[in-house]
Amino acid sequence: MEKLNYVTYRGKVYRKESRARSFVKDVIQEEQVGQISPRAFCPYDATQEPDPKYFRQILENSLSPEDRSSFCEDFLKLLNYNKKKHKDKVPCLVGDANSDKTSLFYPILGLIHHGNVATVTKQRAFNKSMITPFTEVIFIDEATEATLDIDDWKTLTQGGYSAHDVKYQRAKSFINRCPMVITSQQKLNFGPSDQPAMDIRLTTYEFRSLPNPQRNAALWLKKHPMDCVIWAAEKAKAFSDEENESDEEQSIVEDGILQEKDKEELRALWFDQVLDKANNFPTAREDESSQDVTQVTDDDSDSNHSGNITDVLEDNLKQLHPGSLRHRQISHLLQTEKANQHRKDQFQQEQRENRVAWLKERGVSSQNAELLLPDLDQPTQSPIVRDLTRHANAQMAVEQDARREAARKAFDGTWLTATEAELKECCDRYQATRDSSVRTNMKAWMEALCNKLQVHH
Repeated sequence: MEKLNYVTYRGKVYRKESRARSFVKDVIQEEQVGQISPRAFCPYDATQEPDPKYFRQILENSLSPEDRSSFCEDFLKLLNYNKKKHKDKVPCLVGDANSDKTSLFYPILGLIHHGNVATVTKQRAFNKSMITPFTEVIFIDEATEATLDIDDWKTLTQGGYSAHDVKYQRAKSFINRCPMVITSQQKLNFGPSDQPAMDIRLTTYEFRSLPNPQRNAALWLKKHPMDCVIWAAEKAKAFSDEENESDEEQSIVEDGILQEKDKEELRALWFDQVLDKANNFPTAREDESSQDVTQVTDDDSDSNHSGNITDVLEDNLKQLHPGSLRHRQISHLLQTEKANQHRKDQFQQEQRENRVAWLKERGVSSQNAELLLPDLDQPTQSPIVRDLTRHANAQMAVEQDARREAARKAFDGTWLTATEAELKECCDRYQATRDSSVRTNMKAWMEALCNKLQVHH
């Protein structure tokens, strides 16, 4: 394709005129659509057969036809920006020198700008700082086990939630869906404890040295990326057509996606219908007569509401096939309902025990206290009421006797009798004298004594 200085606006293609600072409408003729594109980043003639040249030579020198098809599939995934699934296997190219395994990545550099390609540096604390939410592909060349810590190896190859330290900036979390490719001189060995986890994350391709390596192979691959991509698409498509249906279903299950039959069961399940049956439980049984149904009161239906739901769920569970989606859902709902009922019963039992202990402290006999119903909202039994009333009357009598004794001690006290005797003496002296000054003093002293007695009483 021819690379032009075009832009698209509202579905139309325009050519930019730098001098006139304007755009020319419909610059691409209809017969040239697909041959000239404003989005082309590399020259390519779609009318010619693709010639991958060095790309094909490198693969045919080392890989079998099945491995070549698998590698082409992984190679094309490097162009799927932000579409990597969780724990999608990462291709790891292992081989000796002059095997041109690194050159296989150069077609990607011909399609993706190097500014959007990230790698791992030698700075231990900030070795992953190049990986950002805008990274389109990750390329780690000549990797070893010591290039990253084992936990970084796992999180980086599996993708998903991630956060990397950046110098002079605050680390920000993001969802890493970048495709990734690794090259190494020898097969990576992470030890017996971590090797199984890494084998799940890596697909290893072993390469052999080329008999006649070409020095300009990497440059040619970078300049002719579309030939490599189209040829790889043909090989990968042929390989994908040979996959059987069972492997495809297994991969879907491993990815956590529901199968169609499970989706149909999920769509057919209505929990509202199950709960409606539970609410109308007395009328849901065919073997019950209408007379028995009318005898169920509102209080009984409220108290047995949870039990009715449990019975309905158990009846539905018996009619379902074990292992089906609806069977698992009803089982989970039944377990949840039973757990809620157990917690409710346990709470009521604790409340009853606390109430029985309180009644015993209030003078209720142990025999009568055990008559308390589990449902505390029910009326209290008459024997308990009589014991509580008797205890309250006894407490009231004791309090009255205590108040009388306190009053008697207060009136028989030494200070009270002495103060009353002093007040009587002042009154006698006040009435016996005719001196106005003495009478004034006696009158003031009597008022003070009266105030003391008034405050005391």
